Amino acid sequence: MTQRDFANAHGVGLFTLSKWLRLERKIAPAKVKFKEIGLLKPASSWPVEVVSPQGWIVRLQNDSAVEMLPELLLALPC
Repeated sequence: MTQRDFANAHGVGLFTLSKWLRLERKIAPAKVKFKEIGLLKPASSWPVEVVSPQGWIVRLQNDSAVEMLPELLLALPC
């Protein structure tokens, strides 16, 4: 499909579409930088502990339960 056909099909001016495409090409995606951080030894004896601003606490007895954490957090009041 040509730019003209696309613009006509979607009710956009050809000049506007061309401008959007030109601007999109100029914008470079932001580079993601990762940095390794060291974690302090947890004060809790639980492998995983999540404390909410509302005061509820989720504690997992073993690391294997981490996979269940997203589902569990969605079930809690926020």
